[in-house]
Order: sequence, then structure tokens, then C-alpha cells
Amino acid sequence: MSSLIEDQEKMFAYLVGTFQTSALISLGVMKNPMSNQINQNLDQALYYIGLIEMLEVKTASNLTEYEKQILINTLSDLKIKLIEQKSLIKSSEKKTKKEL
Repeated sequence: MSSLIEDQEKMFAYLVGTFQTSALISLGVMKNPMSNQINQNLDQALYYIGLIEMLEVKTASNLTEYEKQILINTLSDLKIKLIEQKSLIKSSEKKTKKEL
């Protein structure tokens, strides 16, 4: 594999990783490095997931197998975490209603 392709794969992985990190922070899974706090904003998380999905669609015929796997794995992981966070919110709301 040529050096240019390897460099572009690294840059692509970095770009996807940047969106992934932003999504994880928005999901409340990671601390925000700027505030050192955990805050959850599921709408913002969905936005970052949508950006990665858009990358997947717009680059579909122009990706190496490695880049395809990065997208598949990243999106799968984020969608599972989104479902988990929504489930935790629902459980918390049910628990709060019972306590009232």
C-alpha cells in the first residue's frame, strides 16, 4: 500500500475518531475535556452520529476496507451506547415516578 493511501487512512480514522469522541461526550459517556464534567445532550450526540452516517454514504464507493470497518464499528458502538443511555434515562424516570 502506498504511503499516500496509508496517510489518508490515518487522517480518515482521525476525522471519524473526532466525531466519535464528540458523540461520546454528548452521550455522557466521557467527560468533556474543556469543563472536566459529564453532561448529556442526546440531540447533539445524534447530530454527530448523523455526521458519521453522512460520511459513510458520501464516501461509500471510495473507501478502503479498513476505512469501511472504521465506520461500521464506530457507528455500531455509538448506536448501542445511545440505546443504553436512553434506557438509563427511562429507568431513572420510572424510578423517580415510583418514589413520588
